[in-house]
Amino acid sequence: MRPYILLIFTALVLAFFSGRYIIKFQGPMTASSEDIIEINKIKLNFQKSVIPYAIVNFTSMYHSPERMLLMNPFFNLRTGKRNSSFSLDQCDNDSFKNKMSLNSKSYIWYQIRCKKNFKIPSWFISRPPYVDDSGTSYAFLLYEYLKEINYKKLKFWAKENIEYFHVKELGFLQKELGPLGGIYEILAGMNEDSLRSLLRKKGTILTSEYLLARIKYPTDFPILEYRFYSRKDLESFLEKTPYSISPKLDKHSCLIIDGPICWHYSAKHLFNMVS
Repeated sequence: MRPYILLIFTALVLAFFSGRYIIKFQGPMTASSEDIIEINKIKLNFQKSVIPYAIVNFTSMYHSPERMLLMNPFFNLRTGKRNSSFSLDQCDNDSFKNKMSLNSKSYIWYQIRCKKNFKIPSWFISRPPYVDDSGTSYAFLLYEYLKEINYKKLKFWAKENIEYFHVKELGFLQKELGPLGGIYEILAGMNEDSLRSLLRKKGTILTSEYLLARIKYPTDFPILEYRFYSRKDLESFLEKTPYSISPKLDKHSCLIIDGPICWHYSAKHLFNMVS
């Protein structure tokens, strides 16, 4: 009889501890003070020991209010491009033409697009304004026009003038022209959420390939600059720790929410805890 009682008691003890772990790991994660301290240490050590893939100063790239419009979030991020506020139907519309200033870029574009024997000025895309009323860059409008007339050096022209395209037009260009190289290739590969975070100057941005960490400057210096870390380098670094990260999807599964990043225990660490 005693062996049976012992077996029952053992089963109850195992059930108790199994249930405790199930409750612990299925319920909402709660970070301890030790977790918070440790994760902050990991973040500091990572930035000290891992060389960023790139450091990008967007204030330098888009160095004027007019150039900053090439990063403006009013642009339609869903389509990757927008139709210009101008259409070919307006070429013979005198009332439309009369509304434009003869010295405006919109009038010059009207002359080009309607083929009014108007030569494209060499400065057309390099001087402000850089976007039309719809938010489309004049560089992109001219790119579409040059493609339409089968301009032979289109690829070279586009890459030479890549700085004048809107940031969300880069993905479309890369699909047509191949890798853009440098920071423009990185920007072209960023998804909508990441681009919105960049345009809104968020402190931390996690993409499928990079971790962007904004460099803080005194408030008197409105500089927008980011360190770009390889996501692979970050995940490799975290393999030596009890933690892992993922995009913030379900806050209840996160140990700590750090901007767009969900910190949680790694699978290896969880296994060690229950073994």
